[in-house]
Amino acid sequence: MSRLLDERLPAGGGDRGLTVHAHGRPSPTEKAVSIADANSEIIEVGISLRSLASLFVSRPERDFTEPVRRLLSRGVDITYVVADPESVLFGEYSRRIGDPRLPQRASDSARRLTEIARAFESEGHPRALTVRFTRHLPTAYISTWTPDPRRAAVALPPTCRAYGGPTRPCSTFHAALSPSCSSATRPVCGPP
Repeated sequence: MSRLLDERLPAGGGDRGLTVHAHGRPSPTEKAVSIADANSEIIEVGISLRSLASLFVSRPERDFTEPVRRLLSRGVDITYVVADPESVLFGEYSRRIGDPRLPQRASDSARRLTEIARAFESEGHPRALTVRFTRHLPTAYISTWTPDPRRAAVALPPTCRAYGGPTRPCSTFHAALSPSCSSATRPVCGPP
């Protein structure tokens, strides 16, 4: 793994390399500020993204909905990837952590995010917010975005209850993309 990091995230050279910022889960405003510089794509991956969905409905629009609207108008694609609450793996995860209501809450969250995506679509933005399901089970919440064509940022707040819950600090990584990357949206990429 160290060799892979050395090859794909060269150290030194100003804005090249890997920078880690550790802090707690960002507030809605901090989250909006952190993704505001995305230039082409944002991808959020989580088990159900319930906290993310709540930012759209429980906060004033200026805190999160409006910044997301500005990103879509600027041409930034936003994709939310959630675990399929109907999958066998999700059901097993729910049983393992002792939360039999989790599949229903996850389904409600996915429905809410889909409604939000449709509302943004009806506004006619040049790019879209999409919600996708995976039959895999994300073991952490991951947020990625591209601040510019040469860099990618990844936030990894510790939210997976199977591994002790959100008690450790959030880590945000900023990585310079290797010239061999074919797309700015691939934070780790190999030789051409």
